[in-house]
Amino acid sequence: MSMEFRILPCDKYEEWDRFVDISPQGSIFARTFYLDAIGLPYRIGAVFKGEAIQGGIVLAKNEIRAHSNPLLAKYLGVLLRPVEGKYVNRLSTEKKIIENIVLEIGWCKSFDYTFHPNFNNWLPFYWNGHAQETRYTYRICNLEDMNQILDNMDSIARNEIRKAQRNKVRIKDDVPPRDFYEINRLTYERQGGSIPYSFAFFERFYNCLREYNAIKLSGATDRRGRYYAVCGIVYDEECSYFILNGIDHNMPKVGANALLVMKAIEFASQVSRVFDFEGSMIKPIESFYRGFGGTLTSYYHIWKNNLLNNAKRLAIRSYKRLRYGR
Repeated sequence: MSMEFRILPCDKYEEWDRFVDISPQGSIFARTFYLDAIGLPYRIGAVFKGEAIQGGIVLAKNEIRAHSNPLLAKYLGVLLRPVEGKYVNRLSTEKKIIENIVLEIGWCKSFDYTFHPNFNNWLPFYWNGHAQETRYTYRICNLEDMNQILDNMDSIARNEIRKAQRNKVRIKDDVPPRDFYEINRLTYERQGGSIPYSFAFFERFYNCLREYNAIKLSGATDRRGRYYAVCGIVYDEECSYFILNGIDHNMPKVGANALLVMKAIEFASQVSRVFDFEGSMIKPIESFYRGFGGTLTSYYHIWKNNLLNNAKRLAIRSYKRLRYGR
């Protein structure tokens, strides 16, 4: 039976969400309720064999209406159905599905996405004029034993957590969205920029995900209720993602953010199988994340190698050098 690529109508989105549940590359970011919460345009393309989805891709647009990951949607790219049998046969089947997708989305000139860490074959994209860079995140893949997780942390992280405990730092669950937004805004302002989303967007995003019990906002405070730091995770049964972190650098340095991250991991151990720091290639942030003992995990950034995307990437690099000196 041959394969057929289709753009899914809205009445097929429940079928897509069920496919996301079983795909090794599936994540909360590819579920339609999450994409709806972001509120930017998207389409879903799927490869069918008969009436069963074999693979697919979310073609979401970002804030500048290019086909790229929107803010707060870390992993998109190709999703595949699990394939049984010999490795060589599985690889051949997956290659056919990916080639089908790549050929059908050839019209997408601004294609530029970060893929799920479980996607590991970008050859069909390479053969069709795309480029790739490898990025990294840290993942804790065994959340069953918090004592083991603590043992795996480096001494700096553990000392920071103990410092916070000695200073009676308190963890506040269910931080109001306005409080969260204001602390997160301080982090961007300290870097010389402005927060990349409005409070109206964030409040709507939060309320949409809260209906699905898929988001948690936490804060670290002193005895007077002043925030040292806040963090936000989105989650499903498979993985919790550390998507937002804000620090008030005017507050004393008492290890509050390390304690807050540890408590986020502890919460994730109750609801998910994996905790993902959602990656950072910025050296000081990478060092902080590494201290919590996760496994260094690669993922692909794949884009169409054309004038449009190359000019965009050059502009982004120039902007970062001007703003951050890197």
